[in-house]
Amino acid sequence: AIGGKCVLNVPDQNLLTCPQRTGGTCSWFGYCYQYRGPTRCVDGECLCQPGFCSDDDGKCHKKMPDVHADVVPINDESNKFPPRQEDLKTAVALSGGSTRAMVAAIGALRGMEDLSLISHVDLLVSVSGGTWTAGPYMFSHMSEESLLGATTVPSQLSLPELTKRPGAIGDAATHDITGLLKHAFFNHDDPHSIWVNTFNEILLKPLALGNTSKYMASDEGSLQRILRNNPHLQREDFVVPPIDRPRAFVMLGVLLAPLGHESEDNTVVSLQMSPDFSGSPFYSGGHGHINYDEES
Repeated sequence: AIGGKCVLNVPDQNLLTCPQRTGGTCSWFGYCYQYRGPTRCVDGECLCQPGFCSDDDGKCHKKMPDVHADVVPINDESNKFPPRQEDLKTAVALSGGSTRAMVAAIGALRGMEDLSLISHVDLLVSVSGGTWTAGPYMFSHMSEESLLGATTVPSQLSLPELTKRPGAIGDAATHDITGLLKHAFFNHDDPHSIWVNTFNEILLKPLALGNTSKYMASDEGSLQRILRNNPHLQREDFVVPPIDRPRAFVMLGVLLAPLGHESEDNTVVSLQMSPDFSGSPFYSGGHGHINYDEES
């Protein structure tokens, strides 16, 4: 499937291991949208250049070697989590809710830092707007005050105090993104990437986290193990949390449905993303199978 539409698997153009069909068509002048990456125009269709593969959004990327990783089943029969996520006693959950959740999370983490409580937290969990704060907090190596802003005393707040620039994470919540959106529109940027690229510009780049191709590792030991098992990743960019952050970090998301299929309340699957393991523990469905209806 390309962009939710089924296309013929022509052996020399759309190999299952490295599909080259983007789902896009060429312009009158034989060009493809720049956001698709390295492409060529063949019979009016945009195909990836040799050595590049198309992803589900129709963008071409360099074919990478296979990645070797551990797979750990977590279900009713095998309900033991990997070591770093095992025997967690204390957790902090940061809810979603756009920039309101983002700034609420800043206040919560800043208060816990000020009270020296973070060292007692084993697990930080976040979703949506809460992750816009939790992710940079977990992976940036800037000081806590630079990230979250200086601690304030409620009884001493004043208008001059409230008009001061916030910390680096909070600054992104007050950023005017109109110019970035206009540039993306007139540049014909990939619609699926506009939101990602915008937050990358205003939030992650100022924190030296702006490479959207970064890999995560839970600590230096895990990073070295990953590189031993995958030598081709030696030159890739990894982010590792500072040692004074909570031991485990989980970002929550959902898998709605495969492209071209309907999503129902009973088919939504939880997706948990963390620096060591990502997947869907205890996912729903009878015996691990979920049935989806095709879009009408």
